[in-house]
Amino acid sequence: MHNTNFFTESFSQNIIGDEQSGDIQASEQQMRILIDLIPELILLKDGIGRWILTNQLVLDLYGLGGRDYIGKTDMELADMSPQHKESFDYNVETDELAWERRTELKIEKNILGQDGVMKVWEVIKTPIFDKNGRRHRMVIVSRDVTERKKAEKALQLSEKKYRLIADHMNDLIAMIDKDGNMRYGSPSLERGLGRCGTFNIFKIVHAEDLPSVLKTLKRMISEQKNEAKAELRFRHMDGRYIWFEISFSCVQEVDGVMNHFIMAARDISERKCYEHHLEFLAYHDPLTGTHNRRWFMEKIPHEITVAKRNKTQMAFMYLDVDNFKQINDSWGHEVGDEILIQLIERIKTALRAVDTITRMGGDEFVIVIPDLKSQEEAFTVANQLCTLLQQPWLVKDQEILTTSSIGVAMYPNHGKTLQLLLKHADQALYRAKTKGRNQVHFFNNNLNIETCY
Repeated sequence: MHNTNFFTESFSQNIIGDEQSGDIQASEQQMRILIDLIPELILLKDGIGRWILTNQLVLDLYGLGGRDYIGKTDMELADMSPQHKESFDYNVETDELAWERRTELKIEKNILGQDGVMKVWEVIKTPIFDKNGRRHRMVIVSRDVTERKKAEKALQLSEKKYRLIADHMNDLIAMIDKDGNMRYGSPSLERGLGRCGTFNIFKIVHAEDLPSVLKTLKRMISEQKNEAKAELRFRHMDGRYIWFEISFSCVQEVDGVMNHFIMAARDISERKCYEHHLEFLAYHDPLTGTHNRRWFMEKIPHEITVAKRNKTQMAFMYLDVDNFKQINDSWGHEVGDEILIQLIERIKTALRAVDTITRMGGDEFVIVIPDLKSQEEAFTVANQLCTLLQQPWLVKDQEILTTSSIGVAMYPNHGKTLQLLLKHADQALYRAKTKGRNQVHFFNNNLNIETCY
């Protein structure tokens, strides 16, 4: 196989150098002897597409043997050899593409030979520009890759057959003993985990998953179970963990002792990612990223139980944006949504890691502050939030002013169940609204709402 790039470079340098020396005719004679011996298509054109020099193989292929081709363009040659007009048209099109890119262009083209056999040629077109940047020469070298293409197609068909088998197998196959030492590992271990050779499989199992795996294998031996399944994480050679679904099968020795296991593992990372995403959506608000009502109703009762056991207080702060409907009506829902997103980020700056925010719907949020010793501590936080949320919002280069009202119910003074605490915090919020908004109110057991701010 010839080095096409080397030949093209040498060819180009010769042509340019010869022109500078004025010895073009002698150079062409030498070049013709050379290129006629090369089993590739060699062609030189000038800057406007006229054929200057080619080898006999090109003339034979295009049916131009014995004809005067020098100084003619592809379109003129198409009139002389009309059966190849489509190929000549393609030559013009791809020549122009090479000129426009101003760099080497590699393409493939099919040409019907005089023997009636269609052949595939790999074509490299190299444009050469003069010192002023004008189009000067086009060097075209083509190699017959028909047999290579046939081999590639045969290989693809072969790979397809084996792929059908591989697609119905789990990704990783290994034989391990009861201590995790690998006796055999399939080549797919290197592809899936970046590991080759044999190693102890237990050493790459995630620490959280290892106890259940050991328990599963021990139970298989003690209970003479032939199969078992598990989901676990293996550590890739690059340090990351990958989720796999594992199928274990016992291998019995001649004496019936089960000391080895066949492990078949399939990568389930995408499924796990999807499951985690669904779980997130199930318990979080898609707009603000805060917890949603479902999470609140499932998780907060446990926090109340903890507060009861520790004999601490909790604050339930029901909060919304004053006149939020007017904001949506005046500025549009997109602006309203952006304000809610910024509102959550601002609230987070005033809370601790143990405090939670839940979007109950619309512009209504419930903030739960656990582990309090007094109502005064809750007031400090609520007062800070009320002040913080008076600051203007910057949305689409516009400053928008809003305020927020907060109603607060304390556990255990204002209720000992989640439902009752929510109800009382909502009543306190309602009173804050009716008293002029932009303030904090605490629920009072005497049915009078105590104003704190």
